[in-house]
Order: sequence, then structure tokens, then C-alpha cells
Amino acid sequence: MDPISDSSSWVFIGSYTQKESHVDGKGEGIYCYRFSSHQTPHLQLVHVARCVGPNPSFLISKRLKMDGKKIILYAVNECSDSLSSKDAERFSIPLKRTGFVRTFVFDEVALILTQLQHPFPTLGSHPCHLAMNASNSFLTVSNYNGGSIALFPVDNGLLSPASLVKEYTAHSSTSSERQEAPHPHSTSWLSHQRLKDLLYVADLGNDCIYHLRLHAATNTLEDVIRNDASDARANRPTGSGPRHFVIHNTRKLVFILDELSSCIGVHEMDPVTGLIATEAVQNISTVPCDTKGNLCADIHISKCLRFLYASNRGHNSLAAFTIEAEATDGTYLKLIDFYPTLGSTPRSFSIMDDFVIVANQDSDTLQVFKVQKDDTDQGPAGALLIVQRDIHCLTPTSISIVKGTANE
Repeated sequence: MDPISDSSSWVFIGSYTQKESHVDGKGEGIYCYRFSSHQTPHLQLVHVARCVGPNPSFLISKRLKMDGKKIILYAVNECSDSLSSKDAERFSIPLKRTGFVRTFVFDEVALILTQLQHPFPTLGSHPCHLAMNASNSFLTVSNYNGGSIALFPVDNGLLSPASLVKEYTAHSSTSSERQEAPHPHSTSWLSHQRLKDLLYVADLGNDCIYHLRLHAATNTLEDVIRNDASDARANRPTGSGPRHFVIHNTRKLVFILDELSSCIGVHEMDPVTGLIATEAVQNISTVPCDTKGNLCADIHISKCLRFLYASNRGHNSLAAFTIEAEATDGTYLKLIDFYPTLGSTPRSFSIMDDFVIVANQDSDTLQVFKVQKDDTDQGPAGALLIVQRDIHCLTPTSISIVKGTANE
């Protein structure tokens, strides 16, 4: 294969490798692609890593500064195995079930993904999300069925065993199937230097976003309390089920994607404290009126910070919105349109420069779209135009992208 060019990037795709209650997993492991946007955009498979454990359904990747040719990748094993008595006793975990997190390295020359460390238990079952802080020194894992998050110290890309597991107990109970217990679905660290120790946690089971603060000296997290001594949390409507969220740092806004109600809540963020406002200033649907049987999955802001996209499983579309430069009466988002993902169950998508890669979990395909920058006869600014379709990939679930060394 030719050396990676200025317009090339590496794309890593997680998958479900076994049948679960919600998916017929047929994936082979972690798929590694090369994406080139030069002339004709093209996504090409270069490697499949199969010895990665069961269900590497969520992953993130980072380039190692100490070696420009190596990319570190972290992936969950979304499973529920027996937890060792030693770990259970250490953290006083009664259920004694766990998933795992693994560390890999991708060599851009050899085009091989290899495991660096033994798998670490996440101290809760069915881990579904990972997030790294701005200094790459701590990794958080969301244990969906475990009702907890785990904190892992990181040193030069390598994990240490979890230093903390925080279990939640409260839940909404509005949805008997999905809110019978707490279900942390994602976390995100603030990137601003002054607020870099602040962590947000989306709990689908309790219809809220929690705030936690890192104490790096003790490798722990603690709940944040507002000035009025109330619990610092951002509320979503009962039964909405917040799943993922994105932070617009320049506008100080947080866009929260509610899986169960197919809605985006726009919350303002205090620029001094970093706390998300308790209530939303705007709620907007991700699907047309009267749409039934939809569950939202993923949400991202375009690189130009002008557009917001959210994926709909059931309606099988990406909802596209303009982020208004000036909000009128709290209206920050305006719908552009709904764009079919040309496949079933778009669980994940990722934005890279002017391109959007979509993972259609249940139709075993990836699709590549281009973001329309300005109004043209092909569509309005923010519209999605298909540029490469039906790339075969078994049960794709998560996408992480790292630019090639020539781009850095």
C-alpha cells in the first residue's frame, strides 16, 4: 500500500461479535480502514483484528506522541463475566459481574492492530462507552447494565487497574424495559484548561446528566454540588433516556440526545463553573411528527461548528440541524432535513473534516457522506450528499478516526 497521503486518515470500527438480546452480532472484531479524501473519497479495508475479545462495541483512538507511527486504541468488551472475588471485595461490588477494556496499538507501516496489555475488568457489566480526559491521563468507562462508571489512570497510553468505580442507584422507572435501573450510557470530560477536571455523565436510566470532579492526586471522582447545596445535575424530561451528548465549547452549549423520546435538549453551560443548566432552553425532535419505533443513538457537531447531526435507529436517518449564530427566544437549533442512512440501525457515525461516515449496524454497511458547506442546487448548507455507499462491514457499532502522520 502507498504511504499515507496528506488527505488520508485511519478509521477504526468496533462491532458486535456475538448474538445479544438486542442484536444479531456477526462482527469479526475491530476493522481498520484507510480513508482518502483526495479527488474521489474512498474508504478501504486494510486489516481486521480478530483476537480482541467479545463485542468490541465501543472504541476510541489516540496518536502516541512518543512515536508518531503508533496509534493507541482502547476498546470495551461489552459482556457480563464473573468478577474475581478479589476485585469484588476491593470495591464492595455485590453483583460480581464485569465487562472489560483492552489496549491496542496500530502500526501504520505494518498495518496491524495488536494488543498491548491484558484486559482490565471494568467492574460492571456491559461497558458501552469510553472517554479520555484532555491530558490523556484518565479514562472513564460507562457500565450500562452495571449502573456504574469506572476510572482508569493512564500513563503514556497504558492503563492501570481501575482506581474507582462509582455506582448509581436512582432510576426513573418510566420505561419499564429501559429504566428499571440506572444506566450510565456515556461520559465526557471538559477540554478547557481551567475546567479540565470536570466530567459529565449521561444516565439513560435516571433522565439526567451528572457532574463529577476529578481529584488527580487520589485518582478519584466526587459529586459536584451547586452553590445552593443542591445536587448538580441537568434534568431531562421523564422517560426521555439521555444517551449521548456533545459540547459546543465556543457557544457554551450542551446538546443532549434522548434515546427514548427522539429529542435533543439544548442546555446552556456556565462558562465559569462548567455546570450544565438544570433545564433546557430548547427541545427539538430528531424525527418527523408521528414517527413510531425510533431510538436515537449518536450525536456530533460538524468541524466548522455550524451544523449538528443525530442518528435515528428505526427511522434510519441522520437529522441535520443548523446551529444558529444568534439564538432567538432560546432557539439555537433549526432543522435542515432528515437524510436516509441507506441502511438499518445507524448506531454510530463520525465526522472527519467535510465527511460523515455512518455505521449501519443491522445491514452490515458503512456509508460515506459529504457535508454541503454552502447553499447550492444540490441542497442547503449542512445537507449530506452520498459519496461512497454500501461498504461491507459486519455489525458495525462504533467509529474512531485518527489523521495520518502527513496531516499532523
